[in-house]
Amino acid sequence: MVICIGVLTFALAAHRLLNERHGLAFVMLATMTIASSFFVIKIPTINCRITVSDTLLFLTMLLFGGPAAVVVGALAGLISALYISKKTITVLFNFSLMAISSFVTASAFQWSMEILNTTAAREPRAPSLASLCVISLVHYSVNSGFVSIDHSLKTASPFFRTWKTHYLWTSVSYFIGAIAAGTIARLTAVFGFPTLILTAPVIVMLYLTYQTYLKTVETSAAQAEQARQFAEQQQIYISELELTRKELHASREHFRNAALHDMLTGLPNRTLLLDRLHVAIDHSARSTSSVFAVLFMDLDRFKIVNDSLGHAAGDQLLVTTARRLQAALRSSDTVARLGGDEFAVILDGVDSSGRVLKIADSLLHVVSQPIHINGQGVWTTASIGIALSTSRCYLQPEELLRDADTAMYQAKTSGRGRWELFETAMHHEELRFMTRGNELRPSCWREESIDDIPYSAAPIAQPLDRPFKTTADIQM
Repeated sequence: MVICIGVLTFALAAHRLLNERHGLAFVMLATMTIASSFFVIKIPTINCRITVSDTLLFLTMLLFGGPAAVVVGALAGLISALYISKKTITVLFNFSLMAISSFVTASAFQWSMEILNTTAAREPRAPSLASLCVISLVHYSVNSGFVSIDHSLKTASPFFRTWKTHYLWTSVSYFIGAIAAGTIARLTAVFGFPTLILTAPVIVMLYLTYQTYLKTVETSAAQAEQARQFAEQQQIYISELELTRKELHASREHFRNAALHDMLTGLPNRTLLLDRLHVAIDHSARSTSSVFAVLFMDLDRFKIVNDSLGHAAGDQLLVTTARRLQAALRSSDTVARLGGDEFAVILDGVDSSGRVLKIADSLLHVVSQPIHINGQGVWTTASIGIALSTSRCYLQPEELLRDADTAMYQAKTSGRGRWELFETAMHHEELRFMTRGNELRPSCWREESIDDIPYSAAPIAQPLDRPFKTTADIQM
């Protein structure tokens, strides 16, 4: 529809223009207007292009009338469309639209001149500001309106949003072009047509200046985009470094925790227990009122459970026992697994030995409670050896563990399922048994090398009157 109406409008305007027979001035102005269509300006940040031919088109309308503006505007639109796109339908649409908008604008200008100022209607070279605003508004509305309708139909988007996004700010060029055309028309009326020729270099300079400005803006935008991308890359790099740092910290904490805790129960192991005993001994040395105790616990009948029900059942028994011990103690106390079925407890800040013995009784009760494993009730007891920090002058944690271990073996010897408080006589008894063992060894063996003794001649070790505790026994 636009193409049909535009072609018809152009044909009628061209017919009238041939009858008017304008001179060389019109030819020069028309040439300048059509040539200016090659100077296409792209507006930054929006998908729109404008030309500087609007000012010369308005000037053609003011100086030579509507038909001249229709023909020149259509040809300028044709050239501009060929510069932007190679599609035939687009070129014809732009050509026809410029013919229609120029015709409507010329009619509106003539009407505004007759309504606003009848005197000025006879002299178009001296238009009023209101008339200039009318032609700029009409020309902009027709052009942007038809193009927005075409774009919204093709993209199925709302008309107003399309117009606001792509064509709202182009109105500035139409209003500026109309005012510039009115100013040049007045100067031409006073000084003659050569004034128009003098304005051509000014227009070219303004165009080149604006193009330089656009290139500067594009360069700045490109640099800003590069800076933004660089900042994003740096942010990603920093995030990756932070993630790596957190992973390393988590890994370090994991290995530190693994080095200081038992893998099965999660309790502190021997290393961490000795470290906390160091702290307790140092604190006790600085403060005479600080008293602590070490409880060495060994489960009774654990080997029977392990052999009869399997290692998985034994592990479950150890885990359950560890949880029960933790629940029965204060948060300031320490319960550790030393290995196998052996546990150790540090009771820090106790007020008397009686309090320690009551805690030992409660731990025996907790451990003796049945545990259900695979639907079967399992129970066990514990033997506990207790060493108080006030029993001897302890300087090393190993001494405390040794004495508590000695008391624990005394509890096992005395019937199991009970506790024994370490006494110095127990340590002396241990030394006596070790001395007796060392004294018995030379009497049982001849001076010959063990390699020279036949197997049948090897002496049979006689059992002692109490179990002899070795390092292997302690670790089991």
